[in-house]
Amino acid sequence: MAVRAVLCVTAAVALAGCSRSSSPGAPAPPPMTTSAPAPAPSPPRATATPFITSADQAGAFAFVREYFRRLDEAYVSVDPSGLTPLRSAGCACGNVDQGLREQAAAGTRIVGYRHAVLELQQISRAPAYAQVGARVRTTAATSVTAGKMDRQLSATSGEFIFRLVRNGQRWLVQEIDVHVDGQNS
Repeated sequence: MAVRAVLCVTAAVALAGCSRSSSPGAPAPPPMTTSAPAPAPSPPRATATPFITSADQAGAFAFVREYFRRLDEAYVSVDPSGLTPLRSAGCACGNVDQGLREQAAAGTRIVGYRHAVLELQQISRAPAYAQVGARVRTTAATSVTAGKMDRQLSATSGEFIFRLVRNGQRWLVQEIDVHVDGQNS
């Protein structure tokens, strides 16, 4: 059976310790309407530096887009080191590292995987905190193990809710909730 959604890979493998899925009956987050679609992602490049941005809504939105750019880069390279400077010390997002290392050890690569940020919405913000909703679509991809295609991964969409904390001149991920369209968790 084909894997239903690439976002499921993100939620279940890469963001396992970083994300929580909504429980059945939980209220749906508000619709995303405050930002135009992001431009097409640029080719991945190695980045293990902090991402400095303003403390306002525009800065939080820029940070979330950068997070997805680095997440895509981590899938291509099977190296999550570019995500490390984007996390707070208390974020359980280090499980991204473990999931990608397990993929690398198994000889598995996800080929063609990209996130497109469709819309961003500021849900709440204080001087040192922001909650940002990101409506995201992923591309269809192929899982390749030991040089052989083992399954096709469908394009899908969903919502990521980022809880960000401010540290000096930069935002850091404190927690991410992942909600995949059409999936009950």
